[in-house]
Amino acid sequence: LPGQSATMQWAYAAVEERLRGLGLPRGAGVLVHVADGNVVFHKDHFAAVAHGYLDNDAIAREERIYQPFVVPLSHYNDSPFGLRCLAVATATYRLGVLRRGAHLACETYAVPLDLCRRVGGWDPDVQSNDSHMAVKCFMTTHRQDPIHPVYIPTKSALPTAEGPGMFAPYEAAYKGARAQAQAVSDLAYHMVMGTRGPQAPMSLHLASW
Repeated sequence: LPGQSATMQWAYAAVEERLRGLGLPRGAGVLVHVADGNVVFHKDHFAAVAHGYLDNDAIAREERIYQPFVVPLSHYNDSPFGLRCLAVATATYRLGVLRRGAHLACETYAVPLDLCRRVGGWDPDVQSNDSHMAVKCFMTTHRQDPIHPVYIPTKSALPTAEGPGMFAPYEAAYKGARAQAQAVSDLAYHMVMGTRGPQAPMSLHLASW
């Protein structure tokens, strides 16, 4: 199925092959960074992620996903008023979710290589790579705090017009939102996976949503 998750699984397999070629089988201490092509990293992004990784204990650091604060503010001045308001609301919401304890990854994140190996990488038959990967990791580790917040802004792009016309930017935004809405299928995946393997308390499953 064409999509980001299939691309991520291909890239993950390529990374593993490259590591074997270099004679580096160990995964501990290695983070796999995932980002959309339009993302602009803060100059201290990787240092902040590394700090967050080392700030956890030896077990937790290999079981958590490292999520920066993603703000959709690229092309802000070139976007219509409605999309500017949407960008500000989205940024505010994401910061609030990150502050109170996020359970799903969003757009740009880093996953320990050992955790990638434990869950078998990304599933190529789903569209959404971020939320689905977060659910896979949660169902494997059963951590109450699966996401480690990284309070460094990472800039992503607002939807850009794919054609002429006043409503073209809004149409592009709608298509993007429709693609992201497919992540709701992860709820069913979560419920099915919850019936297999070691069981986590129901309160923990509910808290993850």
